[in-house]
Amino acid sequence: MAAYSGPQLKIPMKAGDSILLTVQAGGRVADVLGGGIDPFHTGNSYFSLDFDDRYAGDPVLAAASGAATVYRGQTGYGNYVVVDHGGRYSTLYAHLNQIIVQNGQSVRQGQRLGTIGNTGQSSGSHLHFELKYSGRGNDGNMAIEGARLDGLNWESYRAGQRYLSTNLEYTGFLYRPDGGENPHACADQPAGGADTNWTYSCRDQRESFESGETVWGLFRIDEVFSDHRFKVETFRDGVFQWEWTAGWNDVDERWGWRHAYFWPRLDNASPGLWEFHFFVDSGGGFATQPTGVITFEVEPREPFVFSEDGGTNPQTCADEPTGGAHTNWVYSCRDRRNIFRPWERVYGLLRIDRVFADHCFLVQTYRNGSYQWQWEWCNRGIDPNWGWEHAYFRVSQDNAQVGEWEFRFFVNAGQGYSASPLAAARFTVR
Repeated sequence: MAAYSGPQLKIPMKAGDSILLTVQAGGRVADVLGGGIDPFHTGNSYFSLDFDDRYAGDPVLAAASGAATVYRGQTGYGNYVVVDHGGRYSTLYAHLNQIIVQNGQSVRQGQRLGTIGNTGQSSGSHLHFELKYSGRGNDGNMAIEGARLDGLNWESYRAGQRYLSTNLEYTGFLYRPDGGENPHACADQPAGGADTNWTYSCRDQRESFESGETVWGLFRIDEVFSDHRFKVETFRDGVFQWEWTAGWNDVDERWGWRHAYFWPRLDNASPGLWEFHFFVDSGGGFATQPTGVITFEVEPREPFVFSEDGGTNPQTCADEPTGGAHTNWVYSCRDRRNIFRPWERVYGLLRIDRVFADHCFLVQTYRNGSYQWQWEWCNRGIDPNWGWEHAYFRVSQDNAQVGEWEFRFFVNAGQGYSASPLAAARFTVR
């Protein structure tokens, strides 16, 4: 027998349902229903299956994509739909209670055709499903979910056995989690467009952020064939924060879109465990459960970072440190040293990095271990979202006398000054 070359058919019921097959190809009835042969599954209807009635009223889904023809109560099939899949293959869905597609409508695999019912010559609610080739249901070369239906070998669907559908319901789009990568969070705005064939991505994808950062979420749906809009709901530590709904996207049903993207933004993120819940409305309203969810952590950010830079921070020098906008706010001195002559002016320079909080500097000076004087300076109005790359504190000791000196530096970034200095610059005057 030739290999099956038709469409990749799936069971025409919801993915995840464990379905009892009550009548198999060729008409054998399950023993729980009395056994024997059902004549409505023989002859030209040899390749037909009956699925049990536990799902009465549930959706009937297209086994593969194609064009639908609708029939209402004209034969023993009752209300039924035939889907032409091309290549002379078609499927038939009978005894439907409700038909929700239009005559001649193009349908996608998993798209709702109607609901399971008991119309026509039927002994109870069930789905009667047929596979045909050139209008014949006894061709002998049929398969569903990759299993042959010849009724003769172990690969066949058997009456009395349960089978798990993998047919994902199509709602105008497909959602693919991609192993947990869709959706995801990132620290840079997603970019793309015509030059990337309308694929959008971000470079800095992460699961952890620092407080004050901007967090972007990127959510994608595929094979989009209907107008739709997106919504995101945000939660912090399980408590709702805010939601945002994007406007409608107009999609040509004939051509569709390969992908559609949505990227909400969280500014100045505060510490906690965050979630973005993504919803899609493709014409029937937003579902109560999200289509996809991102979870990410926002850690408290240290108000600043101090680096000794191999012992060069802080430093002392004989010339006043200079810098500003023309040096991208980097300050330095040319005559850096730690030995000075009596009565010289000595400058001290301290730097802290990645500053995201208002802060104050304090210097205490010591000569030969004895306290001399102190001075404080404060920087205010720092944006905790953007911060400063560096902050500098410069002090000077005029007319330095002979001895061993120390500049002891302290920083208060909102928690007060510590008892011990952050750093010290030592120099000798001789």
